[in-house]
Amino acid sequence: MVTYFPLAISVCLALNFVSVASAQQSRNRIDLDVGEAAPLPQGVGSPSAISGIAFRPADVACPEEHGAIEIRSGQIYLSRINSQNRARSSTLPGNGIGGVFHAKPLDDETYQYEIGNEQCRLVLHVRLQTQRNGEWQPALLPYWSHPSVSNEERSAHARELRNLFEGRRERGKAEPQSRPPLPPSSQMLGDANGTGEAFFFEEPSEARLADCFQAVGSYEIGQDGVFLTFLRALPGNLNRFAIERNDINSYQGRLYFVQGGCRVQITTSGSWKYNSEWAPLKLNEPI
Repeated sequence: MVTYFPLAISVCLALNFVSVASAQQSRNRIDLDVGEAAPLPQGVGSPSAISGIAFRPADVACPEEHGAIEIRSGQIYLSRINSQNRARSSTLPGNGIGGVFHAKPLDDETYQYEIGNEQCRLVLHVRLQTQRNGEWQPALLPYWSHPSVSNEERSAHARELRNLFEGRRERGKAEPQSRPPLPPSSQMLGDANGTGEAFFFEEPSEARLADCFQAVGSYEIGQDGVFLTFLRALPGNLNRFAIERNDINSYQGRLYFVQGGCRVQITTSGSWKYNSEWAPLKLNEPI
């Protein structure tokens, strides 16, 4: 069992899933890296920062989802709290064992996270970027997650692994592998009410990923849009980053979580059934 979920869920509960209605400031950049020179009074909780991509109202019932998000060493984790409201749950076919996971590789640099039903679909595209020679460059997904890897190569690799494991059993000792192992799979939480998913990335220099910022907060996805809440003034290096918004157009919103030479890019869009045709959900003004 991985160890990041209890921390993420604890912070998520502390945030108490702050209502999107409490977002008060209209800006394209929020800097969470506040100083600790003036300690908070006793009994006063850390202030929260809310950022998100809001959709304009549409006559459609979209699925809803909420949970905790954690970013650590260039890897991203979502701890989804499964809804008891079936009418508001995603009905799209999932991925992985039991079809419960929403994330899948879109290309060699991007994950797609999608929830939806017969009338509405909400999509996140997630990337990690590092700064090299003054320019932002995408980190790659683990090799065996690349959609560009052919089925023949995957089959050949599976045979190599099978032969390798059989040889190890016979010799009783480990041997080096000629190719990188398959990436860790998404994991179910021990609690039946939650599901954990992970977005893994690789870099030529592991030091770049190790130096990436650490963050933990909560997220909400639904008919109103995609919203993320992070507590400020946390101890240590937790949540010391900036959130920037730079939309692609009126239908695709984009957020960056950035600190130093590392940033996470999340692009949000949605669509709904209008007169039997799929139409894009239009974005609201930045909150």
